[in-house]
Amino acid sequence: MNKTITVLAIYTLAITGCKTTDRPKNDEGYETPNPMLKDRPSELKDVDIKPTIIRTGDPKLPIEFQGEINAVVSLIVTREGRPLKPHIDKTNYPEYNSLVLAFVDTFEFNSAKHDGNSVAVWVPVPIILSN
Repeated sequence: MNKTITVLAIYTLAITGCKTTDRPKNDEGYETPNPMLKDRPSELKDVDIKPTIIRTGDPKLPIEFQGEINAVVSLIVTREGRPLKPHIDKTNYPEYNSLVLAFVDTFEFNSAKHDGNSVAVWVPVPIILSN
């Protein structure tokens, strides 16, 4: 049987460390910069190159599975291009969550870049799996 794997376009959100509204304000009412982010972009517009998937493993779908698993998985793409802390945002077959997460752990990415340096970013990854 042929397996179909579709990984749709990746939309990235830069790691901010804390929400903009949670940042402390200075005496003039402006948000103070997050010191943990001095070397990383705090917004998507600061990422010069978005991460791309360069390698995936083979999903381990049961032979008897009929249908299509549609899922959106959010994860951090590290500076080294590895997935970190994946979690499922949405799926039509929650009983296969562990299978989807195991599949996502096989991903390898070209990392995001900011000013020529690799940076870690959150990415939601839409996935479609079928036998």
